[in-house]
Amino acid sequence: MRRNENVDLSKPTRASKAYIGIALFKFVIRFLRQIWPLLLLYFINPGQVTGIFLVLSVGVLSGISTLYAILAYYHFDFFIADDALNIRSGVIKRKEQSIPFGRIQNIHIEEQAIHRLFGVVRLKVETAGSKEEEGIIEALTPDLASQIKQRIDENHMMRSGVADAEDITEPEGQVISELSISDLFKIGITRNHLRTALILLGFAIGFLEDIRDLLPSDLTLSWESQMDKMFDYDPFMLTTLFGLFLIISMIITVGTTFFRFYRQRLTSFGDRWILTAGLIARREWVIPVKKIQEVSFAVNPFQAWLNIGEIRIKTASSSEVGDEQVIRLSGVHENLFHSLTANFDVDAESAIEFKPVYAYRWRLWIFIGMIPALLFSFVSYFSILTRVATILIYLISTFFLTGALYRGYRMSEGEHHLCLRKGYGWRSVKWTLWPKMQAVQLTQGIYEQRKDYASIVLSHGAGTVSFPFMKKEEVLGVMNRGLERIERSQADWI
Repeated sequence: MRRNENVDLSKPTRASKAYIGIALFKFVIRFLRQIWPLLLLYFINPGQVTGIFLVLSVGVLSGISTLYAILAYYHFDFFIADDALNIRSGVIKRKEQSIPFGRIQNIHIEEQAIHRLFGVVRLKVETAGSKEEEGIIEALTPDLASQIKQRIDENHMMRSGVADAEDITEPEGQVISELSISDLFKIGITRNHLRTALILLGFAIGFLEDIRDLLPSDLTLSWESQMDKMFDYDPFMLTTLFGLFLIISMIITVGTTFFRFYRQRLTSFGDRWILTAGLIARREWVIPVKKIQEVSFAVNPFQAWLNIGEIRIKTASSSEVGDEQVIRLSGVHENLFHSLTANFDVDAESAIEFKPVYAYRWRLWIFIGMIPALLFSFVSYFSILTRVATILIYLISTFFLTGALYRGYRMSEGEHHLCLRKGYGWRSVKWTLWPKMQAVQLTQGIYEQRKDYASIVLSHGAGTVSFPFMKKEEVLGVMNRGLERIERSQADWI
């Protein structure tokens, strides 16, 4: 298919022939994931697996996968009819999907390395209708993908009140946020390197003997003695090894950050946002503003020091509620979060603020401070004096920590929005609109029932938000006012 060629999308249309190559490539990747133990066994002990067996296996599977990729290409087509995207696929088991434009939540356009090789993109549309992947067209020319996206946008605009599709003009994009090279470095060095370093250290400790067997036999005696100390779990050597792994983790993370967030840009096009990012695998998320369920801002202590954080946008996606459906905007300032949410609610300044009852601090201290301290008191590896001193220091430090956590819990209730803040050091702010709420629930534990306290849980199309240990009359007040606002909102607030 030539570029800049207008296609009649009302008729069944096939993807680019690159679909065959991409399908074959994905089959090879899945195949390697399954047989990697066999390949590892061959390289460790070639006598157990003959080379002829490997050649025959790869040859047969390559022939089968190539034939299947060709058949899959000729059994895949799509078309647009009755304001819906229709996709038909499957060789043995046929599958037909009809996705109404009005139900589409997100439009993703991805350009991974394999797509760049063939000069195509991957189009994916998501709805809130199921937990399975849907609306995926694996290989399209960029122009054809743009044509499909334009048809969906035109339909959304006509639903918004534009009478004639010919009157629709593409609004000029306004860049809201764009990352620089220095921002990419900031993202890379402020991520969770400690977890990766601990995993690497644990892996190294588990295979110390194997690692020593791989070392050259002509090492000097001094180096061998240092290695023996490390293999004997010498604290100094283990600390040095952990520091080395921490540096390696940081270097790897900075590299992956460049690949993932290179040229990250958020652009506003009237009633939708478009987020693009990526170096080799270039991705584009088209986010209709009306479909946004929740906007949150998260920051850790290292990011706070560099004055950056991460905005997370949730829509009512077809995927499971979790990280897969969260659209992340990293390396941005908190002011951008407030600027984005201000576009939804002009009365945010008049919000009423709530906080948990003070008993919540003691509850946190029991779980974070007292229970771990009690468990540590039974550890017999240390003297009684060491244990007592450690427990006292731990209890005092966790007492001040839980106080900071308690002061960080806040919920603000506005006329149109709800905002929840929590955390100390690792802070997060969640913001959503009342019209997006689908259920409001009051919960009480045993202690809360005795003290006439309650917690509130609110559900929307992308998950839940909750706020603990409030006075019961406050929870009932928030619930009643929230239900009244939900009933009052017959039209979209956005």
